Amino acid sequence: MHLNDMASSDRPAGMNRTNNDLSGRLEALGKNEEGTATVEFVIIFPIFLLLLALIADASLIFFGQANALRAVQDANRSFSVGRYTTEGETESSIEAALSNFSSNAVATSTVSNGSITSSVSFPAADLTSLGLITQLVDFSLNVTSEHLVEY
Repeated sequence: MHLNDMASSDRPAGMNRTNNDLSGRLEALGKNEEGTATVEFVIIFPIFLLLLALIADASLIFFGQANALRAVQDANRSFSVGRYTTEGETESSIEAALSNFSSNAVATSTVSNGSITSSVSFPAADLTSLGLITQLVDFSLNVTSEHLVEY
């Protein structure tokens, strides 16, 4: 009679586990697929969260740029219809409108040849909320608008 054919109680002490039993258990473990979804989730979920955070930061940059353009256009329109009388008022209006987004915004306005041109520049990093892409946004956003003076 072979040891593998013997009941575990009939085997000599220390012989309850044989190489065949161990290899059988390892083979069964390799075929067992329980928990694979959990392992895949643990690997993929942090990557998914990072991607989501990058998308959120990029969206905030585009949102801030759109708001800056709106602020510059509104200030230029106010100057062109006579509501503002100096370039300084226009610049102050632009910087005030952008103060919630960037405290580093610098506006400039010039009047020449019957038109007003205003620009604003600020660091793109001021617009990110999570700060995950600060190395990628090491640049300044520049927004410019030009309107004809109507008064």
